[in-house]
Amino acid sequence: MAADLFEVSSIDGYGFDLELLYVAQQRGYRIAEIPVNWSHQRGSKFRGLRDGLAMLRELAMIRRNAAKGYYSSPSHPQNFHPATVSPLRLPPR
Repeated sequence: MAADLFEVSSIDGYGFDLELLYVAQQRGYRIAEIPVNWSHQRGSKFRGLRDGLAMLRELAMIRRNAAKGYYSSPSHPQNFHPATVSPLRLPPR
């Protein structure tokens, strides 16, 4: 299942989980909520306005990819346009 989802995943910013959830829902996977412990980390690099706009851009990319049918089948299309989030300068994972 994970390979099926990550095969069409293109977003590597804050919206990556939204993309995976969207594709999972479209393909009929069961989705469960699991609680996590949250603790604020001092020195966080999140900036509300800048990063919020980046998230909106990524949501628009998900909608565009969905409208073009990129998430509808397990095969990865050749003309797939991955999202670019380089302006965020996120550290590698």
